[in-house]
Amino acid sequence: MHSTNDIIARRKGIWDKHQDITTDREFRQSIAHAITRDDEQGEKFRQEIQEKPWKLIEMIFVVVNKDKETVPLFLNKVQQQFRDKLYQAIEEYDQGKRNHLKFLILKGRQQGFTTYITAEQLARAIITRNFAGYTMAHENEATSGIFQKHAKFPYDQIPEIMKPHEKFNNKREFLFDNINSAWGISTAGGKDSGRSKTLFFFHGSESAFWDNFEDIMAGLGEALADGAIEILESTANGYNHYKGLWDDAISNENNYEPLFFEWWQTPEYRLKFENDDIESQFKDWVDNWENGDDPEFFEKLHWLKDSKGLDWQQLYWYYNKKQDKKDKLPQEYPCTAEEAFLQSGRPYFDTAKIERLLVQLPDREIFEYRRGGMIEIYEEVEPNEDYVAGCDVAEGIEGADKSSAAFYRVSDWEQVARVHGTIQPNAYGKVLAEVGEYYNWAYLAVENLNHGWAVLTTLKDQCGYPNLYYTTNIKNRDDDKTKKMGWTPTEASKYLMLDELRDAIDNEELGVVDKEFLRQLREVVYDEKGKVSINGKDLVVAHAIAWQMRKYWHNGMVVEDEIGWDTW
Repeated sequence: MHSTNDIIARRKGIWDKHQDITTDREFRQSIAHAITRDDEQGEKFRQEIQEKPWKLIEMIFVVVNKDKETVPLFLNKVQQQFRDKLYQAIEEYDQGKRNHLKFLILKGRQQGFTTYITAEQLARAIITRNFAGYTMAHENEATSGIFQKHAKFPYDQIPEIMKPHEKFNNKREFLFDNINSAWGISTAGGKDSGRSKTLFFFHGSESAFWDNFEDIMAGLGEALADGAIEILESTANGYNHYKGLWDDAISNENNYEPLFFEWWQTPEYRLKFENDDIESQFKDWVDNWENGDDPEFFEKLHWLKDSKGLDWQQLYWYYNKKQDKKDKLPQEYPCTAEEAFLQSGRPYFDTAKIERLLVQLPDREIFEYRRGGMIEIYEEVEPNEDYVAGCDVAEGIEGADKSSAAFYRVSDWEQVARVHGTIQPNAYGKVLAEVGEYYNWAYLAVENLNHGWAVLTTLKDQCGYPNLYYTTNIKNRDDDKTKKMGWTPTEASKYLMLDELRDAIDNEELGVVDKEFLRQLREVVYDEKGKVSINGKDLVVAHAIAWQMRKYWHNGMVVEDEIGWDTW
């Protein structure tokens, strides 16, 4: 009897010989009949396919390639690597050696993950009772493309004898009612995406580009069945939610397995030289990179050749992509995971500078922990020193933003302490009073919007804290009634404090201790309209306000902020 491996090898051999989709269609028809036949051979095929559904893909699936030709769907090297990872994980899960089937894939452009993962889900939907698979794309155009190109077209080419009874196969969904099996796709963007479903296989496509990521994942967490396969794949998009998820996975702080696939793992990413002269010139540029007009890039090519073993046609392909993609090259065709995140998106701060600081900054020894680690004291108070603090205020709800404060010594702008945690506003006011009193009644600048006012009221009325920052109306500076307690954030003041914080980081004027603050800096990016949001960047806000206090504290004397009412 034949095995499924025999059939796959036979199909590949026929394709290599004829390169004819009509001949392949005839072969697929005969294989479909063999699979569905009620005999020992058919039973063997069906059993092997049930155990490893990917085999059905290479037996009967087709796809439209980059040349717009219909060809058999034989998995490429990258697809095979991930398939092997996936099935090894499934085996380990079944043996009780792992508790989750969650994967984060960081990749380059057009390496074939969506093609394979969609085909894997369709294969399972065709052969598995009560299966529910689901894909979520980052935008409507991608959603339509995945459904038409990677799902509906390949499914429609499957021999009819292999197809379950369809209730429908449109509206971006397949439903096979006789086996109660389904697969669908939608666009990320609404907080209810994926809710009201029970899913056994979920694929998030380009998930680094999703809006409302946290809300979507919260809903999906309830929808995924025990043992469900969850795959989030994407190219990098700067230091955002996906980067945070990736960092936590690398540090074993979540249940995802991080998988990075270099661009050169895709075999077709290579380019022939036009002639011998061009080849000779290119090789000379790579070998003598320090003498060229772009030494940094050619040094990288030299490294890829010597350290990674890339051949000349791969290097030449990458060089030509550089001409097209310019600064987007590391994002779309990264050589390392770090490079992908570092060079993608449109960061507000110099991420290369921040990365160097993170590498160079040693783990700071904590002088004292207080309140279960919410307070970190880095340096003991010095009797004759002045201190200031910038304080960001959150609502105090578990799982939401945290309240944060950054304490600095004024004489040299070295960070001496941090407050960071989930705490109710009134209690946060008492914590700030405690740390402020310890640091010689540090000058506290507390954000005064929303819950900030409760913190300020606690500091002033309950704690009697004597050294609080006030914003003063410049038009009536002698009238105490025009003074407003706390730091008043405005759109203008936001960009002012971010710009000045950026300059301070670039010029190394701040003695930063907090690595988590530096990581948050990487996540501050421009949106498509050129605006910057610092929502959720509580440590960034705290340090930025603290740095502003250098203007209002001179030789131990408070100089109040002067702004017009019209900017409030």
